[in-house]
Amino acid sequence: MMKQTLVQQFSETQQTTCSLVPDYIMLTDTISDAMLEKLENLDIPSKNKLIVCIDHDTPNSSIAVGKKQRRLLTWALDRNLTVEKCQGVGYIRLLESYVKHNDIIAGTGYHMAGLGAAGALGIRMTEDELWETIKNDKVTLPHPVVLTISLTGTMPNYVSIQDVALAIQKEYSNKIDDHTLIVFKDETGLTTDQRYDLCHFAQQYGACSALFTEETISCNTRFDISATQPLVVLPGTSNQTEYLGALHDIHVNEVFIGGCRGGKLEDLRAAAAILKGKHIAYRLRLVVTPATSSIYLQALREGLIDIFLDCGAVVMNQGCSVCWGKAQGILDAGEVLVSTGSYHYPGCCGDTNADVYLVSPCTAAHCAITGTLSE
Repeated sequence: MMKQTLVQQFSETQQTTCSLVPDYIMLTDTISDAMLEKLENLDIPSKNKLIVCIDHDTPNSSIAVGKKQRRLLTWALDRNLTVEKCQGVGYIRLLESYVKHNDIIAGTGYHMAGLGAAGALGIRMTEDELWETIKNDKVTLPHPVVLTISLTGTMPNYVSIQDVALAIQKEYSNKIDDHTLIVFKDETGLTTDQRYDLCHFAQQYGACSALFTEETISCNTRFDISATQPLVVLPGTSNQTEYLGALHDIHVNEVFIGGCRGGKLEDLRAAAAILKGKHIAYRLRLVVTPATSSIYLQALREGLIDIFLDCGAVVMNQGCSVCWGKAQGILDAGEVLVSTGSYHYPGCCGDTNADVYLVSPCTAAHCAITGTLSE
């Protein structure tokens, strides 16, 4: 008898909880000292499943961070675990080299759902839950409610996939909670990079996870991407969005194009096409960060890095960069950041009195040239 796919399992099972065996378990350098101490005293049953990613604060921004990363690295190497050291954002590295269709991946990161781009299930959990998962080689979670969305239409030229993700949020936010698993059926020909953003955003606006399927399924609803307009996530603790056309002349101090949401190869290509032959506003700083080493190398081959440097940008090493908010591009009080990152709450990228607007790479590139956030 053939093994059920993830979609079949979650659509047909009537149980209240699910017990799953993970294919991979992801640990990052955001791990707490308490969790690391527990792991140092654990005989890990399935070492081949653990992937340790040092990707957030790289290169380390302080002596304390360096000590912690060295401790994590020593623990991992002494146990012959798989290590991704300073190769870029862990989620994207997993998509590039590890994760495949129907895999189950556990981790504590807020972007685990992005792995659904490959048809896998990324499960975000607390450190205590991850500890139990590592110890028992099993994931136990409430049985999700499946919301299937068929994507149709053609994306307008002036719109990015990040805008589509925010439009889906506006449309379905009242139908989604932390027990919702969104299953996308793509009829538009989206790339893996684009699928990552839709799955990643699903978790950001409340779903437990999201994934794409190629199976023949009955969809709850259809979403036509043709009518999408550029959107902006406003500063604050909520996920309030506004159409770009409704904003007028917000003066910007810094623009960030990079991270897992804006530093993929397609993102960099889109931004470079706008910035080519132009120069950024002189009172503004532009930080560009490829998501991974392989993306960085391909961007070099295609001349994208030349374009960014020629326009006045600072090109950082691969990784989370400004989105991590502790090492690069830190904001002063009263400053405004337009970012392709994932966070916009007060203090996420520096001073609590700085404002962060989340946009697509195309909107960010336009903003870097004009110095203002407006249509």
